[in-house]
Amino acid sequence: SVAGGSAWNATRRVTFVPSPGAYLVVYGEDRNGDFYNKGGFWADCDGAPKSKLPQAWESFCSKDAIDTPHLQGEGDGWSPATFHAGRMWNPGTLGTAGMQFCAFRTRPMKEEGYSCDIKVDDYVRKVFYNGMDITTTVAGDLNRWNALRRVSFPPVPGAYVVIYGEDWKGDFYGQGGFWANCDTVPSSDLERSWESYCDDHALGVEYQKGEGWG
Repeated sequence: SVAGGSAWNATRRVTFVPSPGAYLVVYGEDRNGDFYNKGGFWADCDGAPKSKLPQAWESFCSKDAIDTPHLQGEGDGWSPATFHAGRMWNPGTLGTAGMQFCAFRTRPMKEEGYSCDIKVDDYVRKVFYNGMDITTTVAGDLNRWNALRRVSFPPVPGAYVVIYGEDWKGDFYGQGGFWANCDTVPSSDLERSWESYCDDHALGVEYQKGEGWG
């Protein structure tokens, strides 16, 4: 899914669905064997802009090809990437001197946060994020079955967004329903991306927060 040429100075573009807590890992090789002085890494991402290049990325570099766990952003030995100010591309590049192979990782989370458009047939009773009740921040009519509601929230790795709804007919499958289209979870992934806990009576606060069993 990476677009761009193979030349050393080519700009490549990669697009992905943001997932809170997930690493983006870029693995590269400098054929001269010196990622700091001869090579270099640069990136400008929505959630890790070039202005924060020195702070946003960690690196794991080696004279030998890098193993699979590190290519996946795992393993030990990661450290803040060494910044070479003013080299090649503004504001500079990242890389370790004397190393031929480097993997760079970041969690590209948008600072301004994410949003979800949601529909619940019939009522939205509560919306929680990261264990906090954010119902009052939801835009849209919470009590009209076909209303489009929007909720926005800051990026918090590992946090759940929980939509608590009610179908007044008592049949969420046959008579009601839930739908959402989020920056991190598009409607095309609706079936695979959401878990549910349903009951025939009002849910306790622990479930409204995304906790509890079942």
